[in-house]
Amino acid sequence: MEIESKVQYHKLYEMYMREMFAYGMAFGIDKETILDAIHDVFLHIIEQENEINEQSNAKFYLLCSLKNRLFSIKRKEISFENIEEADDYNFSIAVSGLEDVIEEEEERIRLTAQIEDMLSELTSRQREVVYLRYMQGLSYEEIASLLQITPKAVRKLNYRALERIKERYGDTFILFIVLLSKTYYLN
Repeated sequence: MEIESKVQYHKLYEMYMREMFAYGMAFGIDKETILDAIHDVFLHIIEQENEINEQSNAKFYLLCSLKNRLFSIKRKEISFENIEEADDYNFSIAVSGLEDVIEEEEERIRLTAQIEDMLSELTSRQREVVYLRYMQGLSYEEIASLLQITPKAVRKLNYRALERIKERYGDTFILFIVLLSKTYYLN
């Protein structure tokens, strides 16, 4: 392997490690397993000498690879009788990072509680779509590929998630979307 390739993988690791870790945490998997899975993803890429560049959307490729690796690890932990339940996961998002957007602590606490309440209204699948769309900035097509559903199904999940929040919270759901795109979410 060329030194140039090693530098490229190191840069990708530094650039996307935090986002990959946050995505893994949303599945409710322990930190050590997530870190091992992230390292496995990069080790596999290096061993296979896969070319990843920004033009091919490295973030999408890495998040997809991480999800596949995490599910593979979890499937090995589940007995064969319960293997079908492995895909029925709980995707949870806890709010953090609002201190970068809102200075006043009382307001930050209130908004954190409101956003978490809004997120609790959604199904796990809807939360994952919202997370990938607004926090990770993936396209509908990329999300569809990652979740192994059609882009139309992703749009429908996203629409229903936003409609559910809008029905319950009115126009404050716009604040929800703005804050989603400006903060980091970790479990």
